[in-house]
Amino acid sequence: MTTSFWKTFGIVFVVAFAANVVTSWALARAFPGQWRWDTTTATAASVAIIMAWAYRNGGQKCSDAARTKTLALFTDGKEISNDDVQRALGVSDATATRYLDALEKSGDIVQVGTTGRGVVYRKR
Repeated sequence: MTTSFWKTFGIVFVVAFAANVVTSWALARAFPGQWRWDTTTATAASVAIIMAWAYRNGGQKCSDAARTKTLALFTDGKEISNDDVQRALGVSDATATRYLDALEKSGDIVQVGTTGRGVVYRKR
């Protein structure tokens, strides 16, 4: 795991922990005997793990090099399938799907068809 993952985890953990302490304190005042440190810590850790994972896996799904290589496949109005991207770039089905999805979301290409083997992509 990268440093940014642990940095994000630490920041989110501290914020979530502090928020849980305040909430627990308020609940303890409203309902005596409700404050439980193990719950507070577990909740903060869970929130931090989820947020750090989301941060790490968010962002750009297609590197600039992969984007350039994938767009280069679209020559002369040619339609490209997921299988074409897999073969040309030597990547897995899931990776080819991520690349094509990222290009579709950015507006560079458009999907023709809805599901299955009939789906192809065309450059805008």
